Amino acid sequence: MIKGLNINDKNSIELIEKFADEHMLKSVEEVKKKIDSQIRRNRVFLAKEEVNATINKQRRERTKELEYLMKVKEALKKEISIPKKSGITYIGLHNFEVLEINDIKKQSELALMKAGRFVKDCKLVVDAKKQKVLGLRTKYSFHVRLDHPDILVTAKQGDWELTRALHKVMDDLYVQVERYKVNKG
Repeated sequence: MIKGLNINDKNSIELIEKFADEHMLKSVEEVKKKIDSQIRRNRVFLAKEEVNATINKQRRERTKELEYLMKVKEALKKEISIPKKSGITYIGLHNFEVLEINDIKKQSELALMKAGRFVKDCKLVVDAKKQKVLGLRTKYSFHVRLDHPDILVTAKQGDWELTRALHKVMDDLYVQVERYKVNKG
């Protein structure tokens, strides 16, 4: 297993892991560096203008190797990127699928915007968990924390539906922030 690999496509994972095993690499960054260096090496070789029988055979081999490397590089491009939005930190999103991640990010950005009306310069930490159950349904739980030098507001909720769990935890967060606002006066 490669550290830091967030891809949902099974074929891409197998292709990348095969490449990593061949070259004894353990992280995504190492794989990316190795692929780039090998692609560069093969392109330099193919750019030479020499022509004879052994060179043509080597050129065919290098061309096949280059095609393989490009497939691995394309597979790496499918990696799910979870960029840090200003003030939002996500924990545990590697277990979620792309559409679920988009929903979580959308709700988190909305929550930060709403909470930011009451508390300026705050940071939101979203800890998401997807719990596997023996049945057909999956339970989602969220622990959301609003960090600010003056206050610390937390909310924790879970549900069987992703959107319902998100709305529950965000509503709970709004209530906590409004309670802070009322008490502060």
